[in-house]
Amino acid sequence: MATSSVEIVNSALAKIGAPSISSLNDDSEPARRANRIYESARDELLRSHPWNFAIKRVSLSPNATGPEYEFTYAYDIPSDCLRVLNTDLDDVLDGRLWYKEGNTIIADSSTLKIKYIYKNENVEMYDSSFNETLSYRIARDLASSLNRDKNLSLTMNQYYEQSLAMARSFNGQEGSTRVVKADLWLNQRY
Repeated sequence: MATSSVEIVNSALAKIGAPSISSLNDDSEPARRANRIYESARDELLRSHPWNFAIKRVSLSPNATGPEYEFTYAYDIPSDCLRVLNTDLDDVLDGRLWYKEGNTIIADSSTLKIKYIYKNENVEMYDSSFNETLSYRIARDLASSLNRDKNLSLTMNQYYEQSLAMARSFNGQEGSTRVVKADLWLNQRY
């Protein structure tokens, strides 16, 4: 399993036949290009799926200003949040709603708990299938910019898509199966 971002990038470089690097700050074309895309590629991949190693749960306090109208409370979203997955209001049947607007969540509830995908920069926490998928994602981009080989880039994209499907499947199999509860509307149909 990769223990650093450099190992993930070197895996990507090996996939496209480019020389390896010792640091993302090396004075070489592969390092400069990899350094430019690594963080955005990682964050895009993290945001794309609720990876088990990149989920946080927090209780938020309302901010001092609140929204101008329609809702009573506004909550500042944590700075490391890449995507809000859900809130404790999602399970309430009384119709309480929440919306994300900019870097805040607005709601009519005086308390709010959220579950979100965070910007996990600790490579040692990543699953090995996530590392492989990220390496294909980086290889796809580097193939077109370093090698200028559109066919290689397309091939890396195919491997990326396959690796992504497998990584998501593995990730989704960890933990208990969620039970879907029927609500009043569904029960009325029977």
